Amino acid sequence: VSSTSNRVSGRARLAILLALVILAPVYISLAPSPELRATEPMSADDDIELKLYTLYLSSQNTSAGGDGYITTKVPESGGQDSSSALDSEVEFRSSDMLSSLIVYGRSQHGSSGSYYLPLDLFLRATGPSGSTVEWSITLKAGGSQVGTASWDTDACTQSFTNSCSFDHEEFEIDLEEDQSFIISKDERMEITVSAEMSGCDGGSFPGGSSCEAEVAWNEIDDENNRFSQLEVEANAISNSLVVLQREGAELAEGPELDWYPNDILSERAMQFTFDVKSAFGRYDIEATRLIMRDPNGIYRIDHIINEDDEDIEDTSQGIFGEYIWTYPSGLPAGEYSVELEITDIQGNAFLVEHDPVEMHQWGVSINHRLNKLTEYIAPGETTAIPLQLVHKGDSTKSMEIELEVLTNLGSSWILEFDSPGGYTLDAGGDILNPILTLTAPDDLTGTPEGIEIRAVAEAEVDSVLQVVDQDILQLDLEKIDVYQPPEVSIWNEEHDVQIANSTRPDDFDQTVPRYVEYEEFTPFLLEIFNTGFDADTFRVDVLQRAKSIIQIYDNDTGERILEDEGDGTFHTAILERHSTQVLLFNVKPSSDRDDPDIGEIEVEVISNG
Repeated sequence: VSSTSNRVSGRARLAILLALVILAPVYISLAPSPELRATEPMSADDDIELKLYTLYLSSQNTSAGGDGYITTKVPESGGQDSSSALDSEVEFRSSDMLSSLIVYGRSQHGSSGSYYLPLDLFLRATGPSGSTVEWSITLKAGGSQVGTASWDTDACTQSFTNSCSFDHEEFEIDLEEDQSFIISKDERMEITVSAEMSGCDGGSFPGGSSCEAEVAWNEIDDENNRFSQLEVEANAISNSLVVLQREGAELAEGPELDWYPNDILSERAMQFTFDVKSAFGRYDIEATRLIMRDPNGIYRIDHIINEDDEDIEDTSQGIFGEYIWTYPSGLPAGEYSVELEITDIQGNAFLVEHDPVEMHQWGVSINHRLNKLTEYIAPGETTAIPLQLVHKGDSTKSMEIELEVLTNLGSSWILEFDSPGGYTLDAGGDILNPILTLTAPDDLTGTPEGIEIRAVAEAEVDSVLQVVDQDILQLDLEKIDVYQPPEVSIWNEEHDVQIANSTRPDDFDQTVPRYVEYEEFTPFLLEIFNTGFDADTFRVDVLQRAKSIIQIYDNDTGERILEDEGDGTFHTAILERHSTQVLLFNVKPSSDRDDPDIGEIEVEVISNG
């Protein structure tokens, strides 16, 4: 697409490269944003809330490896697993941690300087009378030893009256003087169990064929509620977070703590950004609940986060994404609490607490009524700037507003507000529409590139009049002549993809074809903005057609605009200054199969002023 503008003659010209396509679908690949996944989230609080975890020794997990799997999930299938630990190691492994996990031990009985972890195992050692067994247990984190336990005992001698079944044994894994240890992200916990026996077949260590030492795990035979397991104190979700932000904000922008009960609708959209994960894995998270309470303790949000929410991703790594809630106007002012309640599969409940959120009692905002960022000025002309004042604070509070222009435009300018004495906003939610008029001098040399307008709100607080809030509106000023070439742009039918713009031709690649259907009209939108200081009409001249048929309609009324018989152009209705008209620009390509499939259409829009 190419575009040029002729400022002298009041013309704006655009060209579109069109490619003919016969019922050819366009496929677009969409992938979820990796931002939340790519960043290790910060801890929700420096004071970690510890919970008691039971880590079960269950059947082997192929991805984790080892003989058995360390998990927070109760073994519920597969029956009993067992293996010999005699002169070898039976190894249990967890999955790699999804985030760092700090594991805390218990204080040894009667000692304040040493710590342990309780371990329950189902063991069986059999051998001839007089044989003994020494059990050795090692606990590792990230491949490094962090604790050990051992036990010497007599072996069980089998007979007609003694089958020597697996016995439930309790161990204390000695952490020595370390109260805690860390399993880093992408590292794992390991438990190894080994045994040595003596007195087997009358011989000595390492034992003979009549001795055996075994470990049992998963669903233990004839045991309904007892398992081989390790108990630890930790917080597997301590790296989870919730951040309240403005809609569309990125996580790195941080939280938004200041809100107003009667702000405009678009500013009342709260975006709660989540990164919820358990160090053990997604399976460990049972439920996630978002809670927000007002100053009176009333629940304003009590929502279970799940995969049915539009912008939430529930994956094997955790729960990520955003939840949008637009609060109703008129909420009470004061401090609001935001919490994320996470429940794991063992019933542990965690609270991730957000910083307190303030719903302010006083608040004023000043906006451009038409949401413009730029106003136009011309020599000797008057520019009327439509403003909007919003009382976004408490519904019961009244404020007096004074407007002032902070920018020094010079003594030759005339600046006037339509109410020089100020404005009154009686209650939260009130909206006023002031007008600031700027009358420019004939010589605009040295005119600033922008203007700042400040709204200062005053109110009685404890019977004392004081400034309670203020807001500043910044607008760009663009110098133009009374009659100007229009700003012309072309969009797709949905008006969400711009194809060309006469004022920014280099921003668009003119070699990219825009597809049209064979023997059908393909719609585009032609947008004309009157940049001049007076009402104007415009002529649309199609300079190149590529043998296509062109139809133009007023997009608002649906009325067709026919080519003028005199000059062969399409004439628009009168367009007020600084206003926009949207035309439906329909293109039907040539039906002659011998014509090229790609052709260029060039459009020129001419001011009649």
